[in-house]
Amino acid sequence: MSNSTNALSQIERYEQIVESSLPSLVKLAKRLTWPDSDLCADIVQNAVIKGLHALKKGKLELTSKTPAWLKQAVYLEFLIYKRDNKKFDFVESNAFENKPAKNPNPFDTELNPAILLALNSLPEEQRTLVILIDIEELEYQEVSQILQIPIGTVRSRLSRARWKLANQLHHLSGDQS
Repeated sequence: MSNSTNALSQIERYEQIVESSLPSLVKLAKRLTWPDSDLCADIVQNAVIKGLHALKKGKLELTSKTPAWLKQAVYLEFLIYKRDNKKFDFVESNAFENKPAKNPNPFDTELNPAILLALNSLPEEQRTLVILIDIEELEYQEVSQILQIPIGTVRSRLSRARWKLANQLHHLSGDQS
C-alpha cells in the first residue's frame, strides 16, 4: 500500500471518528459556550481542523483515545477564546428572566436556574469539572486526559466543587437550618 493510500485511509478513519464523536463534542461545546451557538460551532470546527492537521503531521495517532483527544481540543479551543476575549461570561445575567430565550438553553431539560446560578458561582476550574463529570458524565480518567491534570487533582477539585455547589444551593434555597 502506498503512502498516499495509507494517508487517505487515515483521513477516512479520522472522519469516521469525528462523525461518531460529533454529538458529544457539540454537547460539550454548547455547555461551555452557552448561550453563544455560533461560538459553539466555531470551537468544534477549530478542534476538528486542528485534529486533521495533527493527523497529517503525524502528531495524532488514531486510537480509542482519539475521541478524548478531540474533547480536549474543544476544551482548549474554549480556553483560547476565553483568553482572547476576557469579557466572556459563562451565563448571561438576564438568562433567568421570564422571557423566551434567543438561543435555547442546552441545560433546560436537566438543570434549573438555581443550579445554573450556583454552577456559575464556582471558579472556572471547578465549574469545568462539574460540567465534564457530573453533567457530561465523563470518567475521571478521561477528564484527567482532557484537562491534562493528574486524576488525584481531578478528584480533589471535584470534591471541593461539589461541596461549594451544595453550599451555594443551600444558601440560594434560603434554608437556614
